[in-house]
Amino acid sequence: MKNIFKGTDIMELVKKAKTLDAGKMFVEIMRNRLVQRYVVTLNTDQMRLDFMDSNGILLANIGGPYSPATMATGKKRSPDSVDLYDEGDFHNSFKIVNITRTSFDITSDPIKDDGTNLLVEWGRDIEGLTAESMEKLAALMLRHYTDKVKQHLGI
Repeated sequence: MKNIFKGTDIMELVKKAKTLDAGKMFVEIMRNRLVQRYVVTLNTDQMRLDFMDSNGILLANIGGPYSPATMATGKKRSPDSVDLYDEGDFHNSFKIVNITRTSFDITSDPIKDDGTNLLVEWGRDIEGLTAESMEKLAALMLRHYTDKVKQHLGI
């Protein structure tokens, strides 16, 4: 049987589709500074707005609630609204590293001026995304993948 699509636009589209590289696209998307900023914002918002680590565990349940002295400053909503935000240095230190074809890492500078290591005190899971944040990132990634596929296919 003769290939009815030989030499047609559909055949050219199929050939281009076969050369799509999802891993390469992932790396390109994750190297985008706006995407990285979005991931960091998702991570820090989990702590600052939802008061939880990447497993969805309230920070107050990990390292304890704020002390009466901290509450007396008037900067915190409640003893359980632990957000690990004081001057913003820790939250501002978050960044995306080790981007591979299938993953990336979120890292930060967890050492406070007094030598306290926040990763030791509050757990390594303060760096990372909750399931809800991963869903938000997946929605953003889908839009980027769609654009990249269209660009690759020339449509």
